[in-house]
Amino acid sequence: MVCRRCPEDHFTRNAGIPRNGSGSRGRKIDRERLAQLVQEQPDATLVEPRDRLGVDVTPWAISKALRELKLTYKKSRSMRPSKTVAMSPKLARPGV
Repeated sequence: MVCRRCPEDHFTRNAGIPRNGSGSRGRKIDRERLAQLVQEQPDATLVEPRDRLGVDVTPWAISKALRELKLTYKKSRSMRPSKTVAMSPKLARPGV
C-alpha cells in the first residue's frame, strides 16, 4: 500500500520494476495510404478518408495524422475568390 503523504517511499520500493503500458501502441492509420487518399480527393472531410481506410478511429485521429504528415485541410490561397460572399472586408483609408 502506498501512503499518499510519502510518494518517495513508493518510488524507492518499485525502482527496479519495469512499468507496464509504456511505449507506442502502434498505429491504426496507414500514413502513406492516407496521403494518397488526400492527393486523390483533397476536398474530402475528415470522415471520408477514415471510411475509405476502413479503420475505427475518430476524426480527431485523422486530423492528427494529417498534421504529422504536414498536410493541411484549409483552403489554399491559390483558389479563386468566392463569388457569393466577400471573404474579408476591403481595407479603407481612415478619414476618407
